[in-house]
Amino acid sequence: MEQHGHASEPGQAAGPNSTLTATADSLAPVLELDGFTWRFATPADGSLLDELAGCGANRTIFNLPGSPDEFAARVGGGGLRMAMLCVRDASAIGAAAFAARSHRDLNALLIGFFREPSTAVLPLAAYVRHLFWTLPLRRLHLQIPLVPGAADYVTLFKEAGFTQEGVVPDHALLAGRPCDVAVLGLLRTEFDAWCLTRQSRLVL
Repeated sequence: MEQHGHASEPGQAAGPNSTLTATADSLAPVLELDGFTWRFATPADGSLLDELAGCGANRTIFNLPGSPDEFAARVGGGGLRMAMLCVRDASAIGAAAFAARSHRDLNALLIGFFREPSTAVLPLAAYVRHLFWTLPLRRLHLQIPLVPGAADYVTLFKEAGFTQEGVVPDHALLAGRPCDVAVLGLLRTEFDAWCLTRQSRLVL
């Protein structure tokens, strides 16, 4: 995998011991792998992010903002840290970010939504690798409401190394109705083990 610099977000240092910073050009590629390119998202990408959120049940599954303006306001903060767009053949095919980072437990809540989840294992794994590479994280986790379309995401994240840790009955309230939620998690050590058997290019 080709990685251009190691910064967490434009203008930020990559980690506690790093002196590298990201390029001033926020549209420059950060990660490139087999035709997939990840770059940092900017407020100007609000419409692209909103379009991706409108694919399938993405907005419901990941509790995403409801408009381009809301996305623009939250990119880089407000629950969308290290927000990045994934591009292939000049088209945006997915986006990812993290939220609710715990400095004490070294955990972070992962958000990753795609136009076609069934084709997104490799770009998702590349983004996960970038998080573990640039941040002092021990574990990533996410919760997926089990609505129609959610099974594709449970499969996607499991294929990218996550473990389904259980299902919490009636944990979410959607459209006034309780909904079961699948809980998935991934330790840094588990991701490295996954890479050794599935994508050695991504080994940390």
